[in-house]
Amino acid sequence: MEGSQEAAEQAGAAFQSGKFSRARDLLQGVRKQWDNDPKVLHNVAIVEYAESGERGPAKLLNTLDKLKQGLEDARSEADSMEGGTLSEALGDADSSLTVYNTAVLQYQLKQYASCRALLEDMFSNIEPIDELLAFKVCFLLLDVYLLQRQPEKAAEVLAYLERSYATLTKLDGSKENGIGEVADGGVVDAKGAFVPNEWPKKSARRPPTEITPEEVRAALNLYKAKLSLMSRSSNKSSKREIKTALNACAQNTAGLFLKSNLEYLRQNFRKAIKLLNNSCQKNERDGNMAALYFNNMGCIHHCMRRHNAAAFYFSRALLENDRLFDKATGGDVSLSMYCCDRRSEIEYNRALQLLLSGRPAQAFGCFQSALLLFHRQPRIWLRLGESCVAQHVLAQKQRERDKQQPQLSPMVAAAGGMGGNRCLVLPLRSEGLSVFGGSDSAAYDDSPLAPDSGEWRTPSLTLGIKCLRNALQLCEAQLSSVAAADYATLQASASQGLLTPSEELALQLHLVLRLSLLQLAWCALLQDDYVQALHCAAQLLTDDCPANLKLYAHLYMADAMCHLNRTTEALEHLALALQIGEISNVASCGADTSFGDGDIDAVDNPYSPFGSSPRAGLQESSSKPTGAVAAARAILFANLATVHVLRDEMKPAMQYVQQALSMQPNSQQALVCLVYLELRSGNTESAVDIVKKQRVPSGFKHDD
Repeated sequence: MEGSQEAAEQAGAAFQSGKFSRARDLLQGVRKQWDNDPKVLHNVAIVEYAESGERGPAKLLNTLDKLKQGLEDARSEADSMEGGTLSEALGDADSSLTVYNTAVLQYQLKQYASCRALLEDMFSNIEPIDELLAFKVCFLLLDVYLLQRQPEKAAEVLAYLERSYATLTKLDGSKENGIGEVADGGVVDAKGAFVPNEWPKKSARRPPTEITPEEVRAALNLYKAKLSLMSRSSNKSSKREIKTALNACAQNTAGLFLKSNLEYLRQNFRKAIKLLNNSCQKNERDGNMAALYFNNMGCIHHCMRRHNAAAFYFSRALLENDRLFDKATGGDVSLSMYCCDRRSEIEYNRALQLLLSGRPAQAFGCFQSALLLFHRQPRIWLRLGESCVAQHVLAQKQRERDKQQPQLSPMVAAAGGMGGNRCLVLPLRSEGLSVFGGSDSAAYDDSPLAPDSGEWRTPSLTLGIKCLRNALQLCEAQLSSVAAADYATLQASASQGLLTPSEELALQLHLVLRLSLLQLAWCALLQDDYVQALHCAAQLLTDDCPANLKLYAHLYMADAMCHLNRTTEALEHLALALQIGEISNVASCGADTSFGDGDIDAVDNPYSPFGSSPRAGLQESSSKPTGAVAAARAILFANLATVHVLRDEMKPAMQYVQQALSMQPNSQQALVCLVYLELRSGNTESAVDIVKKQRVPSGFKHDD
């Protein structure tokens, strides 16, 4: 017995010094005497995992799960008196450490939902748990809550830490110069706070620790600063917490990052960049600091609307992130290395800049890489759908530019010759044109998405529709699961600045849902599915909706109703669209320009018929609107004229055409309508004169 106890202590010392082979040999000797002791089996599994370079976490997870299940079964049998009393080996065994190590592994594997479930169960019954282990559980749970943007629950854990360990966190007269780290890279000690020699109480079941009260206070101050920033507290409160964290941290990289984040939220971008440049120091806790630096620089340039520069910084961040794997052999990386990998987050940020810069095909590939981590987030499916639709529009424009004459029919690729020698060239099947002029298969194919299939290799309109439907379904599921308030209530709270982080997340889900509906309506129009277009657009008009999205919904409903020969209803929708006063913002696809950090509203509508100048709306107050405002009103008036023509009402049609041309003299839609009206009125010469004025010299290209 005494020999095995001494061997166990020597194994613990060898493990702490990194001599894993020595620790394994000693533990194997102990195991011969205590073959069924769960503590020995647990330590053997941990040592073997560390000896393998933290590779193969699935094997360790399986072992820990079996140990936990064995302990629970033994205790349940003892409680029911079926198996008598617990054996001597199981008498002081506790499954808490096994569950904690399982949670650590899941955290490093980025399985945050499973990790959170385990930690919340431990936190709900934390009193019987060992004092040091409870301390670590709280800090790991704090990290998970902050990652999942749950500041209210994180505040409860932080309050428990300050209340339970007040002797460590409120020592008067002590100088705060700790390192501010709460974790190391090991399995047992990962994401937990170390503790001083005097605390916690000595236990024969674990080695002593060497934390100081200053280190505990530094860690708590750092988390209080993070929580203050995430909760959108007042600037003074956040600044005070960050200053305290900086004073408490000898290695102040994390504090400087937080201070830069504060200036970023206050839109002091130059100061944020300056602070970032001062924070480029190596951090033992996170070996990927360079990637974080370039990622934050990219975020700042995104808010400055410098999307090409932001894309450059995100590309640099990816290069720095890839250096983590330079030492990997055979493509196999350790779990601690994988835990620091931020490829998915950086790929998403880079893809957003590419989409904003008019490069949807490249953005599509980056969004696909980000799907590995964010596949449950509806926003990334919205972005994938936007990329597919934008690429479809670019391909259409490219095909039109490549042709030297307009397409005569979907069944005609080109025409040549004159008179009796005139020839028509039929299109090839590879061009993908249907008899109805579409470039994709039937609308709303409900077949499941298969990421490994060829459909995912290139963006297409059909794939974009599936992505948008995914976003729609995820939004509905998540809003119902959290019982979120309705959009109008959340929007009212947002206008007063009273949104909590959870309510802000719900508001974002509402906006993603509405944008998905709007873009599905546009896709249905493109594929001649007018009933589906009416269904999607009508859902946007049933409740409160941003004015610019409502304007699009009215236009799409009017378009669909014209094709369904319901011109009276189409006229009503166009009249309502004309009454909307927020036309100045229709160049953007979003709902509220107050969100500037890459949120849903930040992406311009890539297929909007209106102008895309982000500042065109600022000129609406002038006597003659220009830019996007003029283009929007011209299209509205031209649409009204078209509907009146369908109703055989030529006089009001002519009035609306004249109004459209006064807004935008080169509007092709209005000019075509004007030519038609002149021909209907018998003014052939006037119609011919209008056509002659629009002739373009050979070789001259323009985008109207």
